[in-house]
Amino acid sequence: MRDDPRVVEGRRKLFDLGCSTEQAGARWFALDVPPGVDAYTARETMEQIEKSGLWGFEEDHCGHRAN
Repeated sequence: MRDDPRVVEGRRKLFDLGCSTEQAGARWFALDVPPGVDAYTARETMEQIEKSGLWGFEEDHCGHRAN
C-alpha cells in the first residue's frame, strides 16, 4: 500500500499542509497535525481522501483547542 502512487499523493497533500505521517506496518500510518496547522483543514483533507475510497481514518486524540 505505501508504494501505491495514490497513497503517496494523499500523504503529500497532508505533508503540504504541514502534517507528518509515520508508516505503521503495511496498512497503517499515523498522522501528526502540529499546533501550527489548521486541524480542521487537515480533517477535511482526510475526509476527502476517505470519500475517494483510497483509505479510511479514525481519530484517536485531538489536542487542538476548539474554535
